[in-house]
Amino acid sequence: MATLWFLKSRNLGNLGVSGKSIEILETSRIDAKHKLLVVNYADRRLLLGVSPNQITLLDNQRESDMPSIEEGTPVSSGFKQQLQNLLARDQENR
Repeated sequence: MATLWFLKSRNLGNLGVSGKSIEILETSRIDAKHKLLVVNYADRRLLLGVSPNQITLLDNQRESDMPSIEEGTPVSSGFKQQLQNLLARDQENR
């Protein structure tokens, strides 16, 4: 979060990307001090682990590799279910 705040406060979030370049898509609180963020940045979808002292990049995918969902279409499963599906798919590929 601090990194995102810094980029936005210094107007560095636009680094060659037109329009709104940083967008927090979803937040999932793990406990009182830790959370997961799904962030769109420069045509990438980032999964960030956030703690009071650190932000860790957990996953980094191209936006074009993500399944397309039309705007206004309800998502059938939440973040938790999607994360479990991705982890299961990753285990199958090993």
